[in-house]
Amino acid sequence: FALVVDGASVTEGLAVADRVVAEINAPVEAGGQTCWVTASVGVRLSKADDTSADVLLRDADTAMYGAKSVGRSGVRIYEATMRSKALLQIRQGDELRGALARGEFLLHYQPIIDLATSRLTAVEALLRWRHPTRGLVSAGRFVPLAEDIGLIVALDRWVLASAVSQLREWKDTGGHAAALRVHVNCSPITFRTPGFAAGVLEVVSGCDVPADDVVLEITERQMIGEDPQTLQALQSLRSAGMGVAIDDFGTGCASLGYVRQDLVTLVKLDRTLVTRIDTDERQRGIAAALLSVAQAFGVDAVGEGVETCGEARVLQALGCSYGQGFLWGEPLDAAAAPGADRSFRTLARDGSGSSPRL
Repeated sequence: FALVVDGASVTEGLAVADRVVAEINAPVEAGGQTCWVTASVGVRLSKADDTSADVLLRDADTAMYGAKSVGRSGVRIYEATMRSKALLQIRQGDELRGALARGEFLLHYQPIIDLATSRLTAVEALLRWRHPTRGLVSAGRFVPLAEDIGLIVALDRWVLASAVSQLREWKDTGGHAAALRVHVNCSPITFRTPGFAAGVLEVVSGCDVPADDVVLEITERQMIGEDPQTLQALQSLRSAGMGVAIDDFGTGCASLGYVRQDLVTLVKLDRTLVTRIDTDERQRGIAAALLSVAQAFGVDAVGEGVETCGEARVLQALGCSYGQGFLWGEPLDAAAAPGADRSFRTLARDGSGSSPRL
């Protein structure tokens, strides 16, 4: 909807916008239930040299999306910088869509180590974008945009298919790789897509990989309560034997309901809680409490971001089963990491970590 406030001052115009938001935010009785609707409003102040209604509407629309981006149910005034940011996002979105079609994405794999034996037990598949001008771009730089422009579901499908196919190839080499598992990150948006669980199981079955050798990771910060679609997907995946991990465990509380219902097989202790765990008593206490929760529900744990043997030893002493981090190596290309002494294929086959036994 668009409102034209004729002859109003800035203060009066903003007052109108605030009244609109307040009215729409008022609860509504519908079908015997109380419902709430929110509104985001973008305001474009007219100037003496404005001659086009289209420009006014375009700029107000840009400001409205600015209001949405900072939490919704608010009011933002248009600024010239908003337009340049919007155009930049459009260009980046077009680049991102083209990148999938051009095959510019690739996966790197980071070892997950059994702390008791210092042996490789699994790998996490990490998405990278081989950008033609910016070089290798990590997922954190473009996944939020992929979610905004509706590309994340297709991207997650590509990651899953590529990672599971690679796991099948490693298993065919024999040796330690036959028992290897792969962790695949998944956006909550994809998790709530209709038919998601069936699609995942179809990919895994098509690659002739046991379901329990695949672990789907979902970030705790992004879990929204006990969403019915998420619950249904988790139940289907767990019934098929697939593993489910809560990433960044300890940064929120949304995941405890899923843990209680036996829908999670693994929690990954956030790297911020692992750093200096061997020297910081407070860090150690927080980690110990979180690991106790996991142990109480019979769920294994991975400590993320491990960089020293001291951190790994403390995690093991607290009952953490697995470790992941630069102590055992940076994420590697599936074939061979540039500058590395050996390929990941060798690491997968013989199962040895790159650090001394703890």
